[in-house]
Amino acid sequence: FPVTIAFVVGDMNTFGLVYMSTAGRGIVYGMIEGTVSVKEHGTGSEFAKEGYSLVVAPNPVLNSAKVMFNVETSGEVTLKLYTRSEVLLGVKNIYADSFDKNEVEWNIFDRLPAGKYYLVLQQNGSTSAVHRVVKVKR
Repeated sequence: FPVTIAFVVGDMNTFGLVYMSTAGRGIVYGMIEGTVSVKEHGTGSEFAKEGYSLVVAPNPVLNSAKVMFNVETSGEVTLKLYTRSEVLLGVKNIYADSFDKNEVEWNIFDRLPAGKYYLVLQQNGSTSAVHRVVKVKR
C-alpha cells in the first residue's frame, strides 16, 4: 500500500524521538540514527556514569581548553563536541587509562563563536559523561 506521510512529529520531551502515522495501522516511533541526546540525563547540562568524570578547564573557554576525565576501564574513548541544538562540531579519539587522570588539550574552541556547547565522552559506543562548556568572545 502506498502511504503518504503528511508530517513527522517529534516527542517534545525526548530529543530525536520521532512518531510517525502508518495510515490507520498504528503508530511507529524510534530514534533518528546517530542521535545523541545530551539533554536526557536530568540537569540538561552535566551527567556522568559511575566510574567516569569529565571536566573542561578553563570554563568559560577563550581559545583552547584542557579536557580532563576519568574512565572506568582503559581503552579507546571518543570526545565529541556538540552545539546546543546537538549538531556535531568535532570528534577526538584517544586512548584513556583507567588508573590515571587523563588530560588532553583541545583547541577546537578557537574557531567557534561565543555560546554554549556540550562535550560528550563516549566509551564502547555509549555515552559515559556530558559536560557543558561556555565559549566566550576574545
